[in-house]
Amino acid sequence: MESIERIVALVAGADQDDAGPADGGTEGEDAPPVLGKVKEAPGNVSLETMLTEIDKLLAVRAIGLPRDLFIDVAPKVVAGWPARAAVESPSHLRTHPVALRVTLLAALLHERERESTDTLVELLISTVHRIGARAEKKVTEQLINAFKEVSGKENILFKLAEASLGAPEGTVRQVVFPAVSGGEATLRELVHEFRTRGPVYRRTVQTTLKASYTDHYRRGLIKLLDVLEFRSSNHAHRPVIEALALVARYANAGNTTYCPLGETVPVHKAMGGDWAEVVHRTDKRGRRRVVRMVYEVVAFQALRDQLKCKEIWVVGADKWRNPDEDLPQDFEARRAENYQELRKPLDAAVFVNELREQMTAELTLLNDQLGILRRFTRNASHPTYAAMREVVRARKTICVARYLRLRGPQREIEEGLNVMESSNGANSVIAYGKGGEIASNRRDEQEMFVLCLRILRSALVYVNTLMLQDILGEPEWAGLLTSADRRGLTPLFWSHVRPYGEVNLDRAARLNLTAVTVPSPRTAGDAEPAEEGADAYPSPTRCR
Repeated sequence: MESIERIVALVAGADQDDAGPADGGTEGEDAPPVLGKVKEAPGNVSLETMLTEIDKLLAVRAIGLPRDLFIDVAPKVVAGWPARAAVESPSHLRTHPVALRVTLLAALLHERERESTDTLVELLISTVHRIGARAEKKVTEQLINAFKEVSGKENILFKLAEASLGAPEGTVRQVVFPAVSGGEATLRELVHEFRTRGPVYRRTVQTTLKASYTDHYRRGLIKLLDVLEFRSSNHAHRPVIEALALVARYANAGNTTYCPLGETVPVHKAMGGDWAEVVHRTDKRGRRRVVRMVYEVVAFQALRDQLKCKEIWVVGADKWRNPDEDLPQDFEARRAENYQELRKPLDAAVFVNELREQMTAELTLLNDQLGILRRFTRNASHPTYAAMREVVRARKTICVARYLRLRGPQREIEEGLNVMESSNGANSVIAYGKGGEIASNRRDEQEMFVLCLRILRSALVYVNTLMLQDILGEPEWAGLLTSADRRGLTPLFWSHVRPYGEVNLDRAARLNLTAVTVPSPRTAGDAEPAEEGADAYPSPTRCR
């Protein structure tokens, strides 16, 4: 009952809200702060956006909705309720019966809670990446500037380039070494200087990264640990979860350099490599200690890497949920039926053999025409996802081999690319403002922008189609165009359109075009017969 009362209070009238509108923003003419905050879309990747999304998530959780509220309702049915509640104003929502009002708002809150959780995870991943990328960029610029200040290196580079271009057929010992003052010894010294600066570069990047984290981003990332619950189904990644718990436990420990003595510090893979010498430091008493801020940075980097491969998941998320939930709960019980729907064999060995035979056959045919092919692989993580990547890689290999060998898929894909290129050209003419970029980061405004763009483009194509029909209906055009010419016609052209300037619209006038008979809906008998060999190669959609 308390949750229902809180939901009803979300759309209470302005006269019932003594607190008035808050800084969190409002939605509509009399929207309370909480509902307005819930409806707001996230902004750019920044600390302010992270803190705003945390407040939004806490506001939604304060309503007290159970996470399994709509577990017995079909997802497609639930999806329509928040979409309806998001566009209705509070005054409109208040006109609904209480049951309908509560259902719509509960669905909106349920969806926003999952979306906010996903957004916070994505902000965490992007923020950790940004900290490292900006640190590397800053240090690189500093080293480049320092390199430019060293006397003589620019002249050495110029002399090397001039000598190499002057005698491209000569050997290094005959051409390059004599061009430099000091010869081979000078070049060896330059190589030695670069190699000795490599570790210094990594150490400087790490120091800059730690400073950026401590001075700015730490406040938001630490707060994320209070609102997000990270879990892992793999015991090998438990140290990362335990490391985050340690970070959260001593988040307010003050300006302490090291982790407390006697505390068990979880060790994970990210603490090795380049970070091994930075994470640990010997204190004044000669004891090997863990540097607290560096340990936090390494823990968040490990969290980012494991989130991206779903080794670690987040409770209450949608996109970043437990990967075990990706399959239906009754998938194992209905395995035979599900595999039949997927048109796949139950035996994994049969599936792998069929895939291997297809790939081998296609590569053999392609190899006979193009020669030897090189195969690239990536490091695998979870065995399940490694297997999925291997299947996708094999499917792509088959598709590429057929594409390179057969003219049919080449023409089909090229035609699709031409259509998309023409469509993008029309979009750039219609949406010419700010280079065609969407000016807002709000998801609802972006959707509205794209929908309006589609309506305008469809209207343009419709009017152009009527114009072409009128022109081609004239007798003098009957014998001028061949079948190939007619296939080349397209209604997507805009040379006659004036995208900006003053346009006087006469709503009483109509275009002088022949009326078009609207076709009736197609039936099953109207379907065109499939072309012979239509499935001889995969379509572009199957190639993805």
